[in-house]
Amino acid sequence: MTSVTQLLALSIFSILIFQALNSKVLALSNAVVIDQVQLGSTTSASAEYISLFNNSTAAIEVTSWSIVYSSSSDNTQTNLYTLVPPNKITKIMLKPMSHFVITTAEFNQSNASYDADATFKASLATTSGHIKVINSEKQAVDVLGWGSAVAAEYQPTNAPTNGKTLQRKIDDGMRVDTNNNLADFSSQALVLSTPKNLFEEQLQYTKPSNDLMITEILPNAIGTDSSQEFIELFNASDQPIPLKDYKILLSNNQEKEFLLPDVVLAPRGYISFSDLETGLTLPSSLANVILKDIYDNEIHKTDGYVDAPEGVAWALINDVWQYTYTPTRNAENVLLSAKPCPVGEYRNEDTGACRKISAQQIAKECDDGYERNTDTGRCRKLAVPAAVSTCKVGQIRNPETNRCRNITSANESKPCPSGQERNLETGRCRKVVTPAGPLNIKDIETPMKSDDPKLWIAGMAAVFVGGYGVFEWRKEILGMGSLLKAKFMLN
Repeated sequence: MTSVTQLLALSIFSILIFQALNSKVLALSNAVVIDQVQLGSTTSASAEYISLFNNSTAAIEVTSWSIVYSSSSDNTQTNLYTLVPPNKITKIMLKPMSHFVITTAEFNQSNASYDADATFKASLATTSGHIKVINSEKQAVDVLGWGSAVAAEYQPTNAPTNGKTLQRKIDDGMRVDTNNNLADFSSQALVLSTPKNLFEEQLQYTKPSNDLMITEILPNAIGTDSSQEFIELFNASDQPIPLKDYKILLSNNQEKEFLLPDVVLAPRGYISFSDLETGLTLPSSLANVILKDIYDNEIHKTDGYVDAPEGVAWALINDVWQYTYTPTRNAENVLLSAKPCPVGEYRNEDTGACRKISAQQIAKECDDGYERNTDTGRCRKLAVPAAVSTCKVGQIRNPETNRCRNITSANESKPCPSGQERNLETGRCRKVVTPAGPLNIKDIETPMKSDDPKLWIAGMAAVFVGGYGVFEWRKEILGMGSLLKAKFMLN
């Protein structure tokens, strides 16, 4: 008996200790908790209200947290609202000891002066269900179950009475959280919480390189597009670029994005990803492919394309986006603006159209001096320089025209006229050229006539010149005369 009594006393003591610890250790939560839920009002079953409370004295980051409704069986999940940051370098914070509130449009109609933080679509069942707070790691931060909910914390609380709310108990300003919904919640009249307690913090980061570029896409592959579509990237720098800091998305559906893998792209290197890898289906028209860093800064994007032909790539060539009929995945782009002709056809240079190479043209041998054009299958003249060929027997090449001409036997037998000689090269007669030499010059006497006026003019000019000379040199002439006279007298 003594042993039984002792065992019973020990059991009761253990229960009391557990309850005491539970009330002290688990009663006050230091996390964000569900504070109050209205499943509908007396005037509208859709007038729904949910408030969360930061049950701590420090701000808590709630970036990408979600409020989710789950059915009574916990088989159906409905996301009511997610706290989405404007970019990857922004954190959303909830102030200490403060609320975050979301309401339905029906609730707002009945409470026009109340300005909640966000609005959600009416989804809550009044008899049974769950509200869950899910963090960015997809973990449940807090759960409230009512009615016959199967996934409540320990025990579900009772469904609220008509027009009342499920309200968490308060102890000295702190919300009670024993991890037992039945113990922590009761049915109470709605108490409107004070919203607008979120604030943002900016993270410090190093912006990734702008030298990563989209250079080619194939939006409309030949046959089935699956696994054949691709997006090509190029590292335009001389430094390796880690790709884990980037993502790809489409302009027509920016909610879906592809985070690049944790690999490094070598300098001046290419890499491409198929539609199966990215999970992105490239439309055949009216779209841009966008490259962003993980902080949502746009790095590069393609120009928009329209009605992409089958098998044609949209490529960046010479800094211009254009179609090319030669996709070059993971290699330098090549421009081919016209579709290649099928096998057995060639492109007409004048019309640009493809023409068939007939079997007759291919089978027939070309004539002498012709060759077959491998592109068109047609015969064309061989380009042989004229200087290579020789003239036939009995012909000679004219140096002026470079053409061969006949040497006739008649010309050879007939003598050349006087003063001409035969050209040994052409066989034709040509003038004899007399070489330059001394000339035989004879004197010819020409009689002069006395009545020629030219003689009278010449004589008068001679008399005038002689008289003028005597006048000018008269002193010298007289001096010379005196000297001659003296000399003769001495003799």
